[in-house]
Amino acid sequence: MSSIIKTKDMNTSKMKIVLLSFNWYRRKDPRTPLGMGYIYSKLKNVDEAFAKIEVELVEYDVRDNLSDAIHQIMTIMPDILGIGVYAWNNEAVGKILYSLKEFGCKPLVVLGGPEITYGGNELKEEFPTADYFVKGYGESAFAEIVRSVKEKRTPSFPGIYTKREKLGQTLAIPSSGIESSPFFKPQLEMSLLGRNFLRWQTQRGCVFRCTFCAFKSPNGTVVESDIKTVTFELRKIKEMNIRKVAVLDPVFFLNRNRSIVILRLMASITPDVEFSIQSRFEHLDSTIITILASMDVKLECGVQTLDTEVQRSIKRVNNHQKVRESIETLVSKKVRFETHLIYGLPNQSMKSFTADVFSLSKMGCKK
Repeated sequence: MSSIIKTKDMNTSKMKIVLLSFNWYRRKDPRTPLGMGYIYSKLKNVDEAFAKIEVELVEYDVRDNLSDAIHQIMTIMPDILGIGVYAWNNEAVGKILYSLKEFGCKPLVVLGGPEITYGGNELKEEFPTADYFVKGYGESAFAEIVRSVKEKRTPSFPGIYTKREKLGQTLAIPSSGIESSPFFKPQLEMSLLGRNFLRWQTQRGCVFRCTFCAFKSPNGTVVESDIKTVTFELRKIKEMNIRKVAVLDPVFFLNRNRSIVILRLMASITPDVEFSIQSRFEHLDSTIITILASMDVKLECGVQTLDTEVQRSIKRVNNHQKVRESIETLVSKKVRFETHLIYGLPNQSMKSFTADVFSLSKMGCKK
């Protein structure tokens, strides 16, 4: 545990927490990433144990000057520093942590995000000043770390690992459901002012085990927002004049009946909003496609590869006949859709990838 944490009595002093977002922003993006927003909201809306904390979001673009972020963190001198680590910022995060240590700023460092969730023990060498690594969704885990520091004990929560432990299994998705989006709560509503784009989810996790995917859950668990929450959030989207929504559900039509209910809610509550929805071609049927044809929807369907050998190597087998039928129906109904392929998969060659592109083009996919 860092020296700053040890020299303060967390029962009598205000604990300062910084959540650092070092992201790759596009012009349309809200400044606060969804994941960091969930952690911030959790810390602001839990029990009285969190009454004496100050939480600050520090948000920078990876193209910004690193020294600005370092200076702001040192000005705050947090007791706990939480950072989401991604492929595009892991090098910058390492430099920030090194610089903070050199300048004598030694908060308790908590790292999470995809690069931590799917990393191994090499992370301890890559980030030697980190105190905790969180593998999996971070809201409850981060809150448990804060609570354990205040109570002067070791965190007791699956998915949390200290630098002295072997980094093990990813935290399973909590079965308690998904809280309402942080952007629809008072603390972060203002961050969407002047923005017309939102990332949104109605479910977490995935039953499939595709080896390349960050959405897969350790035990195949999928947790859904209840329809009451979905309805509330759609009304907030309308109220806040959001025009485009990217739905982050890995496979939106996994639960067919539920997804149809949500589509109809979208059509009735937010008819002027454009939704981007992710699915598999195999989960589409005539009823779903007919509803989609009546809405402002862009469908994103990952095929990844049509090569049988490559499919087996990544545990992602497609039903080619169903893919063909769905594409033909989408084209005939004039539903906008994208088809995703991945190049560089195990056992793949340029020849097999080119064959995938050609096959999809014959089915009706435009380049």
